[in-house]
Amino acid sequence: MSQRIEVHDTKRSTARVNDMFYHYGVHRVLQVCSPNTLISSTQDNLIERKSLDNSVPKCLPQAAWKVDSTPKLLHQSEILIDVNQLCLDSTSATCLRVKFHDNEKEICQEIMNIVNMRGKMHNPYTSSGGVLIGTIKEIGSLIEKPLKIGVDITPLISLTCIPLQLESVDSFDGEIAKVHGTAVLFPSYRYCLIPSDIPRDIVMTALDISSIVPQVQREISCLVDQNKKSEKKELIHVYIVGCGKSGIAVMAAIRASIYSKQIKIITTDISQKRVEDCRNLGYADVCEKLDGQDVVATLTFIQEHTLSTSGVDLVVNTTNAILTETASIIAARDYGIVILFSMATQFDRAALATDAVGKDVQVKIGVGIADDQDTIILDLLRKDEKLRMYFASRI
Repeated sequence: MSQRIEVHDTKRSTARVNDMFYHYGVHRVLQVCSPNTLISSTQDNLIERKSLDNSVPKCLPQAAWKVDSTPKLLHQSEILIDVNQLCLDSTSATCLRVKFHDNEKEICQEIMNIVNMRGKMHNPYTSSGGVLIGTIKEIGSLIEKPLKIGVDITPLISLTCIPLQLESVDSFDGEIAKVHGTAVLFPSYRYCLIPSDIPRDIVMTALDISSIVPQVQREISCLVDQNKKSEKKELIHVYIVGCGKSGIAVMAAIRASIYSKQIKIITTDISQKRVEDCRNLGYADVCEKLDGQDVVATLTFIQEHTLSTSGVDLVVNTTNAILTETASIIAARDYGIVILFSMATQFDRAALATDAVGKDVQVKIGVGIADDQDTIILDLLRKDEKLRMYFASRI
């Protein structure tokens, strides 16, 4: 079960805002945003902010352009981690592989450059990160939870939030970078202790996308309840865009649920290999090759496999491709749900797509934290050998 870092109640007269200053890691913020960041002015044009007052931190580490990654305790509520692996999110890893033509040496150097520039692995091209795995090195005296030095741990938060200093990036394969470095955790961060019965690489890769599973489970539970109240006997249609790790994990979770027989899963991916892998796993009722940017092809696919012009009940967009928001929204029925679990999503485009489509749908951001996300995905891996082998093949 995911755990929180807890601190002692010092019962001092310190102002609450100062406690929060360290609780969320604001004291590590060095630069609020990029010197060339464009911001909206009060007029209709854009102005360039050339200088920033960084004397007082104004944001959390995630939103900061640069953080202080000094590899020592700057406050006794911090924890230091010896980091040995990074698992980049799919969007970031794909970006680097394309940008550097799969040249491992250049990708490793770029990871080092980004971390040196920003004090964290926060890809400036995709604004995304990933997760890390490491060993507890030092624990601040205010930490209350019975953590121990030498214990393996994975923070259940994005690398975009974590101050990180790297000594070396030794290799990069798929989405995983072998590194030597030090990371800093704050009390607000959740973490998972690494289990001994599942290989570490599989654990890290699965935890990176784990939050989407309970989020989808909650939505499906609500849809099932709605069907019961309306006495409908129809299948619940779920359309999953993308057959990568996130999409496959969602399908496996649905098939493992008590609602499996009430749900028809249809899915698409632009990659023929991923389509074939998905078909071999057998989670989806329908899996076809389709470009998620193609609105007309998507609508035709949905109508063909739902025997309806209204759309599906739930859309889960997990693709790392850009420009897929409109097709996802047009696939949903009126009052349906669209979860955008993709770092390639442009949220203004998603919001305005509802105007163009003329549908009243619930568009939700697939967030990175969900209660019991680690327990759910790890239990799923233990019980489902096919899923475990699939994740092993993606390392």
